[in-house]
Amino acid sequence: MKQAIAFFDFDGTITRADTLFEIIRFHKGAAALYAGMAILSPLLVMFKLKLIGNQRMKEIVLRFYFKDTPLSEFQQQCDAFCRERLPALLRPGP
Repeated sequence: MKQAIAFFDFDGTITRADTLFEIIRFHKGAAALYAGMAILSPLLVMFKLKLIGNQRMKEIVLRFYFKDTPLSEFQQQCDAFCRERLPALLRPGP
């Protein structure tokens, strides 16, 4: 069976902010996040102009940052993010 990676971007529904960039910052560090955004800036402008769709842009960003990351390493980092960073981003319960 082919393995797949599922990304859940909470975009403010259950968190106080979009978590996509928080996950990247956690995995790669702030410097790598900002350097990557500079490299991707032409595509980000195209996204803002609605020339690239939301789903496609997320695919581009995720591939840029994680394409060479082994699945086991990625999973360990995601687990750590959920333990260490995500709780502080969650909205308070009812």
